[in-house]
Amino acid sequence: MSAQQRASATAASLTESVIREMTRLALQHNAINLAQGFPDFPAPDQVKHAAVAAIEQDLNQYPITWGQVSIREALADKYREHYGMVVDPERDVCVTCGATEAMIAAMIGCVDPGQEVIVFEPFYENYGAAAAIAGAVPRYVTLREPGWSFDEAELAAWTVVYGRYQKRKGERLAAAAIAAAAVAAEDLPVPVTVQTTEAEHRLPEHP
Repeated sequence: MSAQQRASATAASLTESVIREMTRLALQHNAINLAQGFPDFPAPDQVKHAAVAAIEQDLNQYPITWGQVSIREALADKYREHYGMVVDPERDVCVTCGATEAMIAAMIGCVDPGQEVIVFEPFYENYGAAAAIAGAVPRYVTLREPGWSFDEAELAAWTVVYGRYQKRKGERLAAAAIAAAAVAAEDLPVPVTVQTTEAEHRLPEHP
């Protein structure tokens, strides 16, 4: 590689997406692809109609950095109606282009270069990439069967907590384990971020 083509150390530390590689191999060998979830059916009519209406109304400008106000207000309403939480759409809500952008933004916003970040494994592949982009050092804590819990002593050995509820075989990381993570983080001099992943309030299933 020439000097003009040299990748940065951060870029060089990033690996090919496992999900994308499995998709490539599935296409190459005409295999059933269980690695990547994507819709292989038409979008719902209400989504297409909304997109057409937006185009016809010339809604084609960049929104404010933290998201279109109507979306933020709708999200604040949802949190109030479903969770009883009072959320200020001007101060407490940020709309991102998908969960991965939100995750990386949270990582960069909470973690300084050189700090250690706990990642509960098995984990979503972009956690490692997010840590690299933030200049953090990932430290892995293994979730073990049964119950997919972890060794509290192993967790206490690290410094920054960044993880998520893991769903494996229909089970969720136990509330006691989450409480243990919170206790371990109480004395940390840095922020704590716990990311949860849930699929909720979806559009109706396609027939």
